[in-house]
Amino acid sequence: MRRALLQGDAKKARAIADALIAKAAEGDVPAFREVADRIEGKVPQPITGPEGGPLQVQDVPWLKERNIARR
Repeated sequence: MRRALLQGDAKKARAIADALIAKAAEGDVPAFREVADRIEGKVPQPITGPEGGPLQVQDVPWLKERNIARR
């Protein structure tokens, strides 16, 4: 897909972007989300432990024995 877009002197990429923007302007929520993600960046998703608390890290002894704990 990247090759096809690049070989078209950006005309294909522009046509796709225009179509996506038009769909977003018509109220297509997934299209709007895609445009917003491209322009503003995706909203970070927090990684938390149980009930929103901190992550809990545990040592797994059998992984150390197999020498795969920190690859």
